[in-house]
Amino acid sequence: MSSLVNELAQAVSTRFAGVMQSVVTPEAEALPFDGAVTPGWLVPCELSGAATGTWYLAITGDDAANLASRVLMKESATPGWRRRRR
Repeated sequence: MSSLVNELAQAVSTRFAGVMQSVVTPEAEALPFDGAVTPGWLVPCELSGAATGTWYLAITGDDAANLASRVLMKESATPGWRRRRR
């Protein structure tokens, strides 16, 4: 990944983490993906044009379920959500 794509990915993921802090949990943070997190939701973000490359937005399964609950305006995630999605 080029340094420009890397900088863009860091900026976007930091902004996304800020949104998640206000909407889902104050503990949300943007970190480099080093394989330590097993994502429940992995979103590839591809760039083309002057800057090319792919970076990934990885969200843990529990946080993805919490985000879905907030979007659907539910009090909490549906029990067993990850089991049904597999």
